[in-house]
Amino acid sequence: MKKAFALTTITLALVACNTAAPVPDQIAPSANITLNPTTVTTPGPITLTSNPTDNIGVTRVEFYKNDILIGADTSAPYSTTDTITAGTPNGTIRYNTRAYDAAGNVGTSDNAVLTVNFPSDPLPGRDITPPTVELFAPAPTITNAGTYALTAQATDNVGVTSVAFYRGATLISTDTTSPYTATFTTTSAQNGTLSFTAVAKDAAGNTTTSSAVNVTVDITPDTTPPVVTIAAPASITTAGEYKVSATATDANGIDRVEFYENGQLVTTDTTAPYESTRAATSGTVATRVYRAVAFDTEGNQAQATANTNIDVPSSFNQEQTRRLIGTWVFTYNIGSTTFQQTYRLDDVRENSFDDTVYDIYGRDQLGNVIVAGYVPSLSKFTLLDEDSTFDRFFIFDFAAASNTSVSGCYYQNANGTQSDCYAMTGTKTSSDTTAALTPHFTSTERDVARHEVTTGEERAARDAHRGMRAALATHP
Repeated sequence: MKKAFALTTITLALVACNTAAPVPDQIAPSANITLNPTTVTTPGPITLTSNPTDNIGVTRVEFYKNDILIGADTSAPYSTTDTITAGTPNGTIRYNTRAYDAAGNVGTSDNAVLTVNFPSDPLPGRDITPPTVELFAPAPTITNAGTYALTAQATDNVGVTSVAFYRGATLISTDTTSPYTATFTTTSAQNGTLSFTAVAKDAAGNTTTSSAVNVTVDITPDTTPPVVTIAAPASITTAGEYKVSATATDANGIDRVEFYENGQLVTTDTTAPYESTRAATSGTVATRVYRAVAFDTEGNQAQATANTNIDVPSSFNQEQTRRLIGTWVFTYNIGSTTFQQTYRLDDVRENSFDDTVYDIYGRDQLGNVIVAGYVPSLSKFTLLDEDSTFDRFFIFDFAAASNTSVSGCYYQNANGTQSDCYAMTGTKTSSDTTAALTPHFTSTERDVARHEVTTGEERAARDAHRGMRAALATHP
């Protein structure tokens, strides 16, 4: 029993002696560094990157500039940035990295050299530091047609004066106040990739272009036209402005509404309420056909029409009034002899239409007054606007036996205001008393320039069929 116990003790001791301690990690990471760019000619940022390796794993990378720590990164890809400012002396700058593993081993990279080669400044002290700018898109993918906004953040050591937004090489718009924004419109026609950039500018003229931001456009084409209605006055009877309006709706939005008058484009409106301001002037007589054409953002269109009847009388004032010139013709027959005497009415001028009906009267030497005519319908004339009809022909029958001559004539309106004719020329002798004296009145209308429009007899016939305005329209 004693020998067996000793053997067991020896065996346990041998097993305990075979347990070895772990070997510590003494292998340092392999460090490296890359600069982008390696040469700078203007102030701005540079990017430092590192791709170290280790038998177990890298836990941290430190970045140094001329042996001074400027940044650290604990996860791959390992990187940092450094900004080369205005005023940095021309020459070289050394950068390197130190890579650490979990055991604390450190690997140091070789130096990477940045060359600074700023051009000499002809105006020392001038601002040569460009702004910084970053562009943001509304979404990486657009699936609906419409209008979208771009925004930019821009800063400068002195101040940003403007940010210009571009789609490819095409300028969209320029904004001069923060927040800097621009809008763009997409349709299915732009399906694909759109690339946007922003260019920031400072007061010294320094500029910086942002990194490009890409937007994918994937819009199902819209073939449904808008819905549009139009509203226009049915009639216009007074001079002045009036509006033609349209209401337009579309699922994807209205791009614009075009207004046409008698086939001619007169207004394009891009914002609701959609309107076109038109005008009617004195003397306008017409039917205007209006058409509103609505376009959606996909280019689909629809239209609506409406008519406006324009009937605006000519303006009537002292300078533009018409003048009636009357001629009185007195004739009688003795055998084959014809005797003629003549009157002419004073100019009849009116600048209002309140009191314009005149009766014609004849007066013999004994003071007897004879109302014009034994044709009552032609015994007066009316001075009204151009829509009215003038009676142009009057007949007087004087009883020749009652006097030896006709002394004159006059005309008056309903208020009793009288105007005399010009003096009659010629006299009727007593030897003519057996003859009937029949004066005839005709009138001629002239414009303010004294151009004759037409004689009374011709005008009366025209007025009976067309109305006065139609006759005036024939005057060149």
